[in-house]
Amino acid sequence: MNTPSCRRTLLAQSPVGQVEQCACGMVHLTVGPCTLRFDPDVLRAVAAMLHAAVHAPAPAGEPEHASAPWGHA
Repeated sequence: MNTPSCRRTLLAQSPVGQVEQCACGMVHLTVGPCTLRFDPDVLRAVAAMLHAAVHAPAPAGEPEHASAPWGHA
């Protein structure tokens, strides 16, 4: 929730959402109608986890797209 003292700086934006940092240091990740607030260290850990998931190989015997609907190759 924005308060008068809560000023956000846009860090990144794409067609699916945006990332802003509040003056207090919290990072706000908005995807569609949902906004999550993260401590910067926690956001880095979540980003690393998502990066690992996106680049994980498909389980043996399954087609690539079955484990990665975003279509990485």
